[in-house]
Amino acid sequence: MTILYNETTDNISIQIKENTKSRWMCFDGKSAEQSVMWKEHPYRLALKYTQRMVEHIDTDKMSSVLVLGSCTK
Repeated sequence: MTILYNETTDNISIQIKENTKSRWMCFDGKSAEQSVMWKEHPYRLALKYTQRMVEHIDTDKMSSVLVLGSCTK
């Protein structure tokens, strides 16, 4: 899995494609539970939040495509 972190907007977003549908889930570094750790280890925290979200997603209802981009899209 590739983790993309946007330093300009200081956020991470995950796009989950469900057949023809898609939805965005955004994570804002400023409102993260561990904002200090976010600044020091953004990729590690990104992986932590990504794994947390994936655990709560029913994989039977989505494709295997997991794309990370910017919340500004």
